[in-house]
Amino acid sequence: FQGDLGRRLNIPVIIEMDNKDAALGERCVSQVKVALVVKLGTAMAGKSIDDQGNITDNFEEIRQVIVNSSETAHMNVQTGIRGTLRSYGTAEAFRVLSQEVLGQSMKYEEVVAAFAQHPSEELYRILELNGAYIARGLVKLQRILGFQTVILSGKNLEGPHGAVIV
Repeated sequence: FQGDLGRRLNIPVIIEMDNKDAALGERCVSQVKVALVVKLGTAMAGKSIDDQGNITDNFEEIRQVIVNSSETAHMNVQTGIRGTLRSYGTAEAFRVLSQEVLGQSMKYEEVVAAFAQHPSEELYRILELNGAYIARGLVKLQRILGFQTVILSGKNLEGPHGAVIV
């Protein structure tokens, strides 16, 4: 498909996961270097662009950054680590955050739909916490990696009626 489409368009065609496409597009359009590209969704994945413009393979370690250091922080079942960005900054996080705020576990889609119908302080708090934990994780990663630009994509950015919520 990639080769056939390239021949039909008479230009190079690159087919990658969406966060790598974002990195490639950003690098090509604006010559951005030293950037972190993060896809926020059911899980979390990232790419980095180094000072030479090279794009890394999937940079999944970003999910393991600790963003909640309390003793009661949610423990990730796969890793056994408490308070990770995966537990607090992905769509999976909405189950954890809604349990902490409302006392009941809700999926991302359920929180967003409920907020669209009845924007309560509690539902707003869940969205706010998700954004705060993402920001905390990105700040930690920026200190470690020194990137100059962050490129975000994914469903966690879209709230009720298509509004950006993070």
